[in-house]
Amino acid sequence: MNILIIGSGGREHALCWKLADSIDDGYIYAIPGNPGMDISIEDNAAIVDFAKGAKIDLVVVGPEVPLMNGLVDDLTAAGIRAFGPTAAAAQIEGSKSFAKNLMKKYGIPTARYEVFTEAEPARVYIRETGAPTVIKADGLAAGSARRDRSRHGGRIVRHGGKQRRHRGVHGGGGSVSACLHRWKGDPSHDQRAGSQACL
Repeated sequence: MNILIIGSGGREHALCWKLADSIDDGYIYAIPGNPGMDISIEDNAAIVDFAKGAKIDLVVVGPEVPLMNGLVDDLTAAGIRAFGPTAAAAQIEGSKSFAKNLMKKYGIPTARYEVFTEAEPARVYIRETGAPTVIKADGLAAGSARRDRSRHGGRIVRHGGKQRRHRGVHGGGGSVSACLHRWKGDPSHDQRAGSQACL
């Protein structure tokens, strides 16, 4: 089985490592790979062409940008199996406004929030609701957020035309990706034998 991994971060490194343990025959490719490999993770057509040429059986897409750009949709349309959400489903991660509106629509618990496209209404909202208020840019902001620590509100963060403000939710937060892997080999010589969660 030939597998193509999209992305170059720690998550994709872990995926390559675990998938390499899972296949008996075939190759694992990575895009963008090293600087000598001239394919961008944002070039869907080039990735589809590469996958066809290398006879890729499965493409695993890690980063949010190619997911939001519809890479899984394009691979599927070309008859190539892909692991990752479609562009429509990736909006949950890629657009904070979309995610918050979805939670509100379906009654999923979330902090109170408002979405603004202009700074002044956002300032008014901050003055009315008070601190602490969290400000997040809509779109792919790599998880960045700013807490407004002033008493009556403060600066508005501008990114991509939309600002979103919501009341703070206190406590830990984060995301976890998990994959299950069944180890090969003799269990007596491998303490990791059996199924293991890779976080």
